[in-house]
Amino acid sequence: MIVSEDAHTPAVIWADRDSDAPPLFGLPPAERLARSLAKAGLGSVPLVASAPAEGALSKRLSEALAVSDGALIAVEEGAATDPRLLAALARAEGPLVARTEEGAALRLAPGTVLPDADDLPALADALVAA
Repeated sequence: MIVSEDAHTPAVIWADRDSDAPPLFGLPPAERLARSLAKAGLGSVPLVASAPAEGALSKRLSEALAVSDGALIAVEEGAATDPRLLAALARAEGPLVARTEEGAALRLAPGTVLPDADDLPALADALVAA
């Protein structure tokens, strides 16, 4: 079980890995995300990446939630996620959805029941609509 150190620190950062995501400014997606996490002060939080080949998004994310004893922040590995957004998600209390036209980032609590969705933006939309 992965445990967070306090109520505001997420226990896990979960990344939906997109093998087709191109490098940005010469940085591969995983390195870009790691740098954003470090700038947000979340460099010590465990990062779990999951690829679509491992199953449906909702199933993969539900499995990660099942072993987390605290909040989980879900992001798209290929997205250029602003460190300020990551920090805001980490400071938030309770579930939170951040959605743009291009992508989404989520803060989820253990036990959250996830609807079926093909990607994080679709999951964010379904959670907001529920």
